[in-house]
Formats: sequence, C-alpha cells, structure tokens
Amino acid sequence: MRITIKTKIVTGFIIVISLVSLLFLSASQNIIKDSQEANLDTILTKAQQDSLTLISETAKRQLGQTSLVSQLPILTNVIEDGSPETVKDSINSLLGKMNVTFLAAYDVDAEFITATVELSEEDQEKLLSHAEKGIEGESGTVTLIINNKITLISYCPAGLVDDPSGVLLSGIVIDNSMLAIMKNFIKMDLCLFIDGKKSCSTSKDQTAPELE
Repeated sequence: MRITIKTKIVTGFIIVISLVSLLFLSASQNIIKDSQEANLDTILTKAQQDSLTLISETAKRQLGQTSLVSQLPILTNVIEDGSPETVKDSINSLLGKMNVTFLAAYDVDAEFITATVELSEEDQEKLLSHAEKGIEGESGTVTLIINNKITLISYCPAGLVDDPSGVLLSGIVIDNSMLAIMKNFIKMDLCLFIDGKKSCSTSKDQTAPELE
C-alpha cells in the first residue's frame, strides 16, 4: 500500500507532538520534584529552627533555676563545710524543686564532691572545665555527652559570685520524653544519634538503622 505525502506529514507531526509531550512530561516531573525537594528543605529548616528555639528556651529556664538555687544558704553552707553525704542529701532535696534531671557539686578547688546520679570519672572531667568557670564567677549553659546521653549542662557559682564556696551544676538529659515535647512543638518525629547509634526517638519504629 502506497503511503501518501499527507500520511507522511501527519505521521511526522504525530511523532513530533509525542516527543514534545514526553519532553514536557519530563520537565514537569523535574519541576514537581524540585518543588517537593524545596518544600522538604523548607519544612526541615523550620523544624530545625523550632527545635533549636525550644532547646534554647529550656536552657534559659534551666540556667535561671540553677542560678537561684546556687544562692541558697542551705546549699552554699554544706558545699563549703559539709561532707559529700551531706552535700548529696542537700542537692537531692533541691532536685525535686527543679525541672532538671540531675545536680552535681564541685568545691572551691574544682574538686568533684557528689552528684544525684552516678558520674564516671570521664564525665566528671567533662564537667570540670565548666566548674572552673563557675569558680571564676561565670555562669552558662553548654551541651555535653554525659552518661552517653546528650545533656544540657548549666553551671553557676554557689554563694557569692566573687567569692563562691563552690559550683552547682544541673543537667537536663535530652531523652524520649524531651523529644516528645519537641515533637508536639514541631509536629514531626525525631531521632537522635550519638556516634552513629540511636540514642532516643519519638518513632515507634524500632528498626531505624545505625548511621555510619
């Protein structure tokens, strides 16, 4: 059967239309993909900013509480003159009045006295430099790995800022309960890793892979 010129033209036109349609579809998919990635980046950036804001506000409240408690005579007197057992009893009694996970005390010579939780020598060393700052009259909040958990640490001189009897440190562990608060704030599941291993998570999925 002879193919007419008209048929050839129509066939060629259909092929061109098909190619243009495929190119348009591919371009549309790329635009949609780019748009989705941009939206995801925006969502993740906002979630990160909101999380940092929540942590910052938590750290401010923690430092404020620690600063107030560090000035109480019931604490400063026992840090200066009491035994480690007496100091521990004192900070244990104060712990229940604060929204923190644990308290630790160092004397005026930056020697570790006691804490309301078990702290390894390695963790005590991590706190030492901040205890030394407290002895110099400084106060502040830092983030450290304590007991293999990400922890907000606040430190304040105990007693007079220019002549402290020691240093009080408080810790807030960022654990599942802390992440649950953050999840409600940012409306997104969270998972924290330390050295590639999952530390805590709001997800019910327990099969999250380790990071390499």
